[in-house]
Amino acid sequence: MVLKISIELLKKDFKVGLTVLRLFLDLSKDEFQVETRSYFTGKSFGSKLFKKEPEAVLRFFEQLGLFEKMASVVNRPLAWYDILVERLKAGRGSAIKEQLLKYSKL
Repeated sequence: MVLKISIELLKKDFKVGLTVLRLFLDLSKDEFQVETRSYFTGKSFGSKLFKKEPEAVLRFFEQLGLFEKMASVVNRPLAWYDILVERLKAGRGSAIKEQLLKYSKL
């Protein structure tokens, strides 16, 4: 089911779908680019690659643990802390990740 949703997101609007999938992975745009360059050496990652080699793109997402992370996020009960974390990350991006990890252990 998660695999089918991912494919449909990318087929419908690759850029928007990619953003949604990247958010599930909790990767910034820069962090995601590092991952794609490492995995797809010698190839440009984008909608053309997805149309030409959809299986390779899906294997890449599988290797990153996307499908498990999607299931985890969708099935996780929310608490006030989760909402606060997401709002902070939206305002300050990945700069806040280390601070949040530090305080989540309190």
